[in-house]
Amino acid sequence: MNTKELDAIKKNAITRIAKKYDFKLEAKHGDKRDQFRAEYRAESATEHDYSEEALEKKRQKYADRKVKETKRDEVRKLLNQVIKSNFGLTDDKLFLQRFLYKEDRLAETQKKEIEDFLVMIASLRYEENRIIYYDKIETDRTSWNKNFFRDLKKSSLNMDFTNLCNYVSENNPNESSIDGEKLETAQEMQFKLKKRHCDNDNISFEIADSIRKWIDKISEEYLSTNLREKNVLELYSIIGIIEGCIFNFFEICYLKKKESFKEICNILENTYDRFFELNLSESSKWKEYKTGYDIYQEYEWRLMCQTTRKENSVRASIYELLKNPAEIPLVEIVDNGYLEKRVKIQQLLQWYMEHNLSRYESITEDNLKMMYYEIYKDKSIKYKGVSAEVVANKILRNEYYKGYQLDEEVLFLQYKIKKAFLESQGIDSKEYFCIKYDCCNISQIIWNLFQVNECNPTVLLDLYRIIIIEWIKSKPEC
Repeated sequence: MNTKELDAIKKNAITRIAKKYDFKLEAKHGDKRDQFRAEYRAESATEHDYSEEALEKKRQKYADRKVKETKRDEVRKLLNQVIKSNFGLTDDKLFLQRFLYKEDRLAETQKKEIEDFLVMIASLRYEENRIIYYDKIETDRTSWNKNFFRDLKKSSLNMDFTNLCNYVSENNPNESSIDGEKLETAQEMQFKLKKRHCDNDNISFEIADSIRKWIDKISEEYLSTNLREKNVLELYSIIGIIEGCIFNFFEICYLKKKESFKEICNILENTYDRFFELNLSESSKWKEYKTGYDIYQEYEWRLMCQTTRKENSVRASIYELLKNPAEIPLVEIVDNGYLEKRVKIQQLLQWYMEHNLSRYESITEDNLKMMYYEIYKDKSIKYKGVSAEVVANKILRNEYYKGYQLDEEVLFLQYKIKKAFLESQGIDSKEYFCIKYDCCNISQIIWNLFQVNECNPTVLLDLYRIIIIEWIKSKPEC
């Protein structure tokens, strides 16, 4: 796209945004009219012998024009910020060049698509009720998304990225619908794989091979066709389920004690090293990226990538804390405070289940006693200076927005509770969180490679396939 085409698109977008939110821009800049009226100087007024009434009209016209220019300047600055730092999200190298900087001329429908997209994204800055934010305490106050672009670039987890993706999707006139049956089938596959592994002690090889075949099936189904006809949230969800299957597979292998901790760690470390080398030397060898995504879908795809990377970073830092806990002198877990806190612990478990963060089944008294220790007695492990008890008290006081799923403190307490479950069952939580930490690092490097490769979805499935194939190769059954 040449510069003139882009300038014309921006000009149209600025006009639409300024008109759409004039009442807000007026509230912000309207009181500057008196300042602009005072600035007006009619140098030739004496020559033309303007009347005071005529001069007042000129002053008012000048002031109105200056206010209008000020409004448009704000919107222009906003739109330039969108184009400069928002298209590729956190990485400035990842502008949507295929849409904005093509050398060939764009069709009018493509120009309109880009213009509509720019208006939609920039408009979020002026939306009320903070539609893309979680408010930690629900209130009736009205607030603009004034820090939208700053927080988006920081990948702030105070933002509701799922809501933002849905907002973009709903405003896409070409958005394809999600195939609910396909997602249900993928979730059923995940459940069946887990159940088969739990029901049979000696089929880890067969489970791994089933996952490999499933990845091949998804690759064929999605990547051999024009993805413009597919819903990107659907594909992202299925890829997330695939990743969950693979890393749950390693977790279950460890918990069932059929594969040693050392064996699993060796596989994960070797995989990480291999992927790290790919990041340096082989990142350009994947299939060419030809999805046919429109600008809305492309934005959703990159936004989900950014969110996943941020969440991986948070989870890895929590896992690292829990895999290297400080040495704690043995203390009596049950003391006079346990019975007082027992009901509160059960309320915490209920809160996590209501928010779809975890499911807790067959809770024993030993589980509850260990949770009491981890939440209320152990002060040696804190996340960014915050103890598990502080987080628990905030949850019980309802200080987290309903559905506040990505809050770092909430995740920290969730894994402290997991640590309690493991320890009460005689499982070494240090080893468990070492495996989780290694899996998280592998996930992070996969999503880094994905972003480096122009957010190419073939990279994701190819790398997950490599992980499971490495496991199959390591087994004597193979």
